[in-house]
Amino acid sequence: MILRKFWFACFALGAAWADCPHEVGNHDERCSLDASAFLGLAVDTFAAGEYGNYVYPAHDASSASNATESSVFGFNFAFRVTGARDKAANYKRQLWIYGETIHGVRSADIDCATSNLSSCQTGVSTIANPVSAGQNALYIVRNASSLEGYVGFRWEFVRLNQAGADDVGGTPVNVYLKAQAGFLKVAGSPGSALDMHKVALGLIATKGNFTDSHLDVGYGRNDVFQVNRRRRVVVDAYVQRKIPTLDSLSVFMQMVVDTDLGRGSDSFQTYIGANLDLGKLFGN
Repeated sequence: MILRKFWFACFALGAAWADCPHEVGNHDERCSLDASAFLGLAVDTFAAGEYGNYVYPAHDASSASNATESSVFGFNFAFRVTGARDKAANYKRQLWIYGETIHGVRSADIDCATSNLSSCQTGVSTIANPVSAGQNALYIVRNASSLEGYVGFRWEFVRLNQAGADDVGGTPVNVYLKAQAGFLKVAGSPGSALDMHKVALGLIATKGNFTDSHLDVGYGRNDVFQVNRRRRVVVDAYVQRKIPTLDSLSVFMQMVVDTDLGRGSDSFQTYIGANLDLGKLFGN
């Protein structure tokens, strides 16, 4: 209950934030408080049976190597705790606190004859359909097969590609180091929530149509796996593209690879969907 109240408080702060434009520098278009909601499709590919059986009790071991689809909905937030500016109002070094929730409903639990959720659709445009987005989000939250949550700190300490930042289409990036704690709880699975923690080094875009796109490589723990759960290498590649005619809406694609670099189980997760900027939606 406490965790739920925390995430709704973050959502409320994002909806109320309407004081961003004066903060934006020449090389960093991000607000000091960003909050967004996303809706989309997740595809999990299991490289070994132990992963599918451990996380999804109803998953047939004979098909553990097959892809499992889910419709997902969640919230993101990021808050710039501190940052030193230069004369051009650009942040040199920044400390962010960020978080995310992901509610997922597996395709096996959905009757597509009566549902228009993401995993029942064949086109990307249907995911971003504003008519059905609210209904789909509510359905996913109420019937979620899984819940993931993350919170962490991100220290951005080096700026790259600044020379081309003023050009049309220029994409400056920051180098960051982050420490992230997370959990996963699956309906029907025994025991408490599974721990999912990591530290990572990466790059994040700070300006342009691909703002907030990032790539990082991390090392940590994932209790989803039975073998080498405390020795995981995680690659997270996220691409977000703004829709020119709808400034508050973006489309995204993400791929997360979790491996032990050995003979243990690996997983490959792909996400695709639409991201709604709550600050711009509420008048920013």
